[in-house]
Amino acid sequence: MHEERYDIRIVNLVKKFGSTTAVNDFNIEIEKGKLVALLGPSGCGKTTLLRLIAGFEKPTSGDIVLRGKVINDVPPQKRNIGIVFQDYAVFPIMNVFDNVAYGLRIKKLPREEINSRVMEYLALVGLTGYEKRMPSQLSGGQQQRVALARALVTNPDLLLLDEPLSNLDAALRLRIRKEIKKIQRKLGITAIFVTHDQEEALSIADKIYVMRRGILMQGGSPREIYNNPKNDFVANFIGKSNIFYGKVVDADENYYKVGIDGSFFNVSRGKYGVDRDIEIDRDVWVSIRPHFLSVRRNGDSSSVNDNDNRINGNLNRGVARVNYIEYLGSYTKGELKLESGLVMEFELSHSSTEELDVKVDDTVSYSISPENIIVGDTIKGTD
Repeated sequence: MHEERYDIRIVNLVKKFGSTTAVNDFNIEIEKGKLVALLGPSGCGKTTLLRLIAGFEKPTSGDIVLRGKVINDVPPQKRNIGIVFQDYAVFPIMNVFDNVAYGLRIKKLPREEINSRVMEYLALVGLTGYEKRMPSQLSGGQQQRVALARALVTNPDLLLLDEPLSNLDAALRLRIRKEIKKIQRKLGITAIFVTHDQEEALSIADKIYVMRRGILMQGGSPREIYNNPKNDFVANFIGKSNIFYGKVVDADENYYKVGIDGSFFNVSRGKYGVDRDIEIDRDVWVSIRPHFLSVRRNGDSSSVNDNDNRINGNLNRGVARVNYIEYLGSYTKGELKLESGLVMEFELSHSSTEELDVKVDDTVSYSISPENIIVGDTIKGTD
């Protein structure tokens, strides 16, 4: 059953280097034709996991199952896996055509078939006419396309991409990641994309697996991961977030009241709520995305109840001092210091609101809807 739906399964996979556990009891299943991202900070184990799948490392325990076959002991050259490395790894003494043709020649395919397939895949990556150029005559983006064509031309069962865009400039990264996604969809190939860039993962992946210290923290679609993080690490790592720690001091059928240093947030059980009850007096974290914070110049009619909020300690609404502010064209971002002493980052889109014409040390009114606050009862740590 698994083999019909999933191209690759990682089952209870463990990899140890001496006393260090780089991958710890890892389990994922990747459906045919999907592009998934392994996402996490440096040292989280994502590249080790990729090397295990590629066959460059052997598991300490557990299984790697590719199209229904356990491949733990299959050498890399016999796994039919295409790999695109961070540093491109194109052969400097071969021209573009020969780089792409290399894997086909190893398989001893007929010359006419090699020529046909190389030209087909050069066209796919937009390098028609570059056949005779040497790598030294190519830009970084063009070399990466050569590496992609070389990985795809052998019709692999699985494509691995190890931070393939990290050496490119920002504008080129945006363009190449779009091309990779379009090509992956066109070919219907299953792909695993390793990155530490959350925006890259959110934009390109059908599913994201967030890793920390060799452990799978959460897996799900980009929307699921962003809107419903299972712990404070994921909330803080995926997108920007204001994370605070406190206790549930009260609750009813609609809201949790989360106490933080003598004040509190009202948190809805609704849109971004948790999937089970949290007990009173439980240690929790709350997450507030900067773009959910509404900020206005102080004195607006919408801030008439700020005094009441200060008296009863409600942090959902009040006044604050601007600690920091940046104008970034399409949006403004900055930092507020609340009267309680808490500090929160905010982002305001200029397409949906008037530009916030304030400066550092100005006093503003802010509000955050209880429906836009995430609460969790399992503290995993954000380091």
